[in-house]
Amino acid sequence: MADQLLIYLHDNQALNADWVFIQANGEATSVIESGPLHELAEKNKNALTQSSRISCIINAELVSYSEINIPAKNRQRALQAIPFALEDQLAEDIDQLHFAIGKASDNTYPVVSMANQSLKNLLEKCQHAGINIDAIYIDILSLADDLQADNSWAVLQSDNKASILTSNGDVINADTGSLSVFFDSLIQQKADDLPVAVNYYHEENSETATLALPEEVSLKHISYKQTPLMLFSSQISEPSMLNILQGPYQVVRESNQWWRPWKAAAIITAVALVLHLLSGGLKLNRLQQENQQVQAEINRIYKKSFPRSKKIVNARVQMENKLKQLKKSSGKSDYSFADILLDSAPVIKQTAGAEMQGINYHNRKLELQLTLDKLSTAEALKSQLNKLARVKAELISASSEAKQVNARIRLEAL
Repeated sequence: MADQLLIYLHDNQALNADWVFIQANGEATSVIESGPLHELAEKNKNALTQSSRISCIINAELVSYSEINIPAKNRQRALQAIPFALEDQLAEDIDQLHFAIGKASDNTYPVVSMANQSLKNLLEKCQHAGINIDAIYIDILSLADDLQADNSWAVLQSDNKASILTSNGDVINADTGSLSVFFDSLIQQKADDLPVAVNYYHEENSETATLALPEEVSLKHISYKQTPLMLFSSQISEPSMLNILQGPYQVVRESNQWWRPWKAAAIITAVALVLHLLSGGLKLNRLQQENQQVQAEINRIYKKSFPRSKKIVNARVQMENKLKQLKKSSGKSDYSFADILLDSAPVIKQTAGAEMQGINYHNRKLELQLTLDKLSTAEALKSQLNKLARVKAELISASSEAKQVNARIRLEAL
């Protein structure tokens, strides 16, 4: 895998930068260099095109950071609600701000807001120099690893600017001259929730602020040479890092652009396949249920038609055998009981509210005993049966009782 390019912008105007090429584990594969952005691009033309990722670190002064609890498990819904939840805390109009969120913990989201215009200007300056940024991170937040777990604070001092990050997500920015004042004030505010330790990052041999701490809080000085760039390198590849380039600013690499035109088609195909399988499963289940109902109806009719039969193994086959015997004993080979029953059964089945209760057959006449939902259904069923080619239907009786109609219909072979 190609090395990543890590850039640290010294000033808010994005004029000067430090840069280094690193591996995925954060180890440097080049020396750290400093200079204007156009110099970076000129010295590394080939490396810029081959780099797997270009990440940029900016000063916390450019953004506002907070952690807010939003009772929404859906990330997109949380992002829609967050600007309005923070509206009273922000000096700028939320319509002029870009919001980016990190991974939630117990519905608490880390949120970075930055002026849209400032973000656009920064990206345009980088692009003008020939540098296409993939991700933007905040310097002090890149030192936040395990702060909450250890209940520690971080102080970053660089280029006459300083930032304080508390373990519960407060970020305070100040110049180095007033750092002590801001820090003392913060210690007093957090008297009931003091850190166990404070990590103070600053340039080697530089003048540092006096940080007054209670005896139970330890102070650890961590120095760097010339630039804090390598302090951030080990954290850049961590999934927990909050990348500002989200939503309309999200970067899509060329390797992903190839897939984009086919993404929608692939999703539609996958959804169609799932729906097809689901539909097939539902149809199969419905057919199995209908088959069970038909088998139950056949068994019931068989028991009513041949009450002397004690055992039912296969009602359909047994009924066909019984009908053959009746046919043979009648000495007639033309349209018989079996033919009338087989032709009329589908008509009765398709009639809503019709349920067979009994059958009598005598002299080529089949009498059906039915329960129906209403009187008009009896007339409608008789009409449908009369449409059969070799059957004459006659409604013998129909009476209404207990919200149902008892009807007798006689079928005669023509």
